[in-house]
Amino acid sequence: MEPNAYPRVPPFTWEPVEPRKPLPIYPPPEPLESPPALPSPPRKPIFDAPYTLSTHIFPAAYLRSTRLVPEPPSPPSNASKAERKRVIAEALRQLTALRTSRVTEGYPRLLWNCVNRYVKNGLNESNRTGATLFFVHANGFPKEIWEPTLGLLLASPTAGFIDEAWCWESVQHGDAALLNAHMASGISTSVALPTHLPHVPREETDHRIKNGYKNRKFVAVGHCYGGCISALAAHLYPTLFSALILLDPVISKPFEHEPKGAASALNRQETWSSRSDFPPKSNTSLHLIP
Repeated sequence: MEPNAYPRVPPFTWEPVEPRKPLPIYPPPEPLESPPALPSPPRKPIFDAPYTLSTHIFPAAYLRSTRLVPEPPSPPSNASKAERKRVIAEALRQLTALRTSRVTEGYPRLLWNCVNRYVKNGLNESNRTGATLFFVHANGFPKEIWEPTLGLLLASPTAGFIDEAWCWESVQHGDAALLNAHMASGISTSVALPTHLPHVPREETDHRIKNGYKNRKFVAVGHCYGGCISALAAHLYPTLFSALILLDPVISKPFEHEPKGAASALNRQETWSSRSDFPPKSNTSLHLIP
């Protein structure tokens, strides 16, 4: 067969999406003299690389764009197929009803984010490259989901260019969800850092938004839901980003679709009879689950 025997496929045309105008971000009004402690004890990463892991807490964006509503229940683990379908349908009906308010001035709730920081051992001004990776997880996964990827990356020759990596966690996931259990909504340098990270001063924030970072190359890596919010952040504050890597980003027009993705999230199994049964009907390693 001769080369180019098949007709060239026309390039895909992406439909532009105009994001909603973000709410202003204010300092939390509550006094933060006694912030919460880490909900999980310190640990070592699953990989062996010359990087030190530390976990940190900081106040999430304030105001919030969603009301405080109860988290919809997931089907019981022993429910029949018909019962699971009924519970999920009812939860979707409730979520759809709660999404009727498309314009809001914001809801005052103090929530917390958690991050894992992996910083190169012995990092100083003489060997610093400024390269910082910022990983954002998909819906339903904790920040630790990135450790297998990080293990491979930091064991490769590329690691020589990476000063540090951060794995961010949304307010409804992992350790952050444990901190926010009473307030979460069902809608959805080499110097050691303190556990509780303070807000960057307003003057420095304004300078970064206008001019970018002084000595940092910031690369965001977002998967699925994480890809959507990473793209939104890069759209709103492009000077902060040196590069953006999106893995199956879920990007659509605001309020254009019903919350169909919630059905998959609600249908995920939450408990197993034993560790050997997780993941069910699969021989996949726990560290390789996508």
